[in-house]
Amino acid sequence: MQHLLIPSSRQITAADLSPRRQKLAHLARTVLKALVAQFAPSEDPKIWRRRDPSGRWVWEIRYGQEQITLSEEDQVRQWVERHYYHLRR
Repeated sequence: MQHLLIPSSRQITAADLSPRRQKLAHLARTVLKALVAQFAPSEDPKIWRRRDPSGRWVWEIRYGQEQITLSEEDQVRQWVERHYYHLRR
């Protein structure tokens, strides 16, 4: 017996998928968003926090080809203020 696929105007939602497929779909969306964010050009700086090899928290700033590591949140604020001050001049 041959099965035919009949197009439907109804979209498939997460509720239509098994729990395992829901997890896989979520993982695929997360990976795709991360790839787009990593490789898509952006005018905005990317700022995040991570632990350095000695276990201390540090702040990373990536802006274009520039990458900066700072140890204090106040330093990050000052960098952002200087950056936007120069952009608005």
